[in-house]
Amino acid sequence: MTFSRLLMSRSMAAAGTVLCLFPLTAATVRADVKIVSETTITGVPDALKSSESGVDPSKPVPSTLYLKGEKRRTETPGRVTIYDCVADSVYTLNAADKTYTIVTFAKSMEGDVSAASPLLSFMKIEAGEVALTPQTTVKTIAGKASTSYVYGMTLKMHASDPSLSEMIPNLVMTVKGQQWVSESIASPPACAKMAKASFMNALPIPAALAGNSLKSLSEKLATIKGTPLSSRIEVTIKPGDSKAADANVLPLPKEPIVVATEVKTISEDPLDDALFAVPAGYKKVDVLAKPTAPVAPAPALVTPAVN
Repeated sequence: MTFSRLLMSRSMAAAGTVLCLFPLTAATVRADVKIVSETTITGVPDALKSSESGVDPSKPVPSTLYLKGEKRRTETPGRVTIYDCVADSVYTLNAADKTYTIVTFAKSMEGDVSAASPLLSFMKIEAGEVALTPQTTVKTIAGKASTSYVYGMTLKMHASDPSLSEMIPNLVMTVKGQQWVSESIASPPACAKMAKASFMNALPIPAALAGNSLKSLSEKLATIKGTPLSSRIEVTIKPGDSKAADANVLPLPKEPIVVATEVKTISEDPLDDALFAVPAGYKKVDVLAKPTAPVAPAPALVTPAVN
C-alpha cells in the first residue's frame, strides 16, 4: 500500500470523527441528544478518489449521533456502531447478515495501525510545540452558542537510518485546524476517553505515523470543555530538504488534505433505549473472522471504525 493510499484510507475513516465529546461540569443537565452532521474531505489525489472503502470523497458523508446517558450510537451509510462507556464495549452491527462484533474501545483503534505500511517503521519523527489558542468570537451553530479554538503542530520526519535517506526523503508535516464547541451539551465522565482517541482517528494520516508524535496535541485538545459542532483539520506534507519523493516509494499529496465536519441539526427529544442495544436475532461473530466489506466511514465520536 502506498503512502498516498494510506492517507486516503485514513481520510475515509475520518468522517465525523473530530466531533468528539468532552466531559463537562456535574452541574450541566444531561439530556438525550441526536446530532446530524456532514463531513467533507478535500485534497485527496484524483487517482485515489475511487477507493476500496466504496466512499466517494468528493461528496459529503452524512452521520447521525445519538447520546443517552453513558451510551452512544452512530449511523453512517453501511455502518451502525454502539459504544457503552461504562462497560467499555464497542458494538459494530452488520445489518446485511444480522451479525455484530464486540471489542474494547482501545482494541477498536488498532485496525489502522496493523494496516500501516512497513515503510513507516523506518521513519524517525520529531514533534514541535503545540499551539492551542482560544478565540473570542461567538457564533450559533444548529441553535447552540459556540466559541472556537485554533491549533497547530509541525512534525519533522526522516529516515531513522541514514543509509535509507535516498529511499525515505526528509518530510515536514503540518497539522492545523479550528474547532467550534458548545458547553450546552454534556458528556458523562465515563465517556471522557473518547476525546483523545476521536481526534487521532479523525486525522487523514495513518495511526502508525500519527500515534505517539501527535499525542501532546490530542491531549491538549481533550482539555477543551464542550461538544464540538464544527471542525476543520488540515494536514500538509512536503519534502523537508527540497527533494521530491520518489513517486513509486513515497508519493505525496500535492494539496493539503482537509477534513471538515459541520453539525446540521440537534434534537433533544427522548430516545428509545432500543437504539443502544444489539437487535434481537443478531449473531455475535469474531472480529478477525468477520469479512471486510466496503462501508461508509464511521464517526469515532462514538467509536472509531472497527476493521
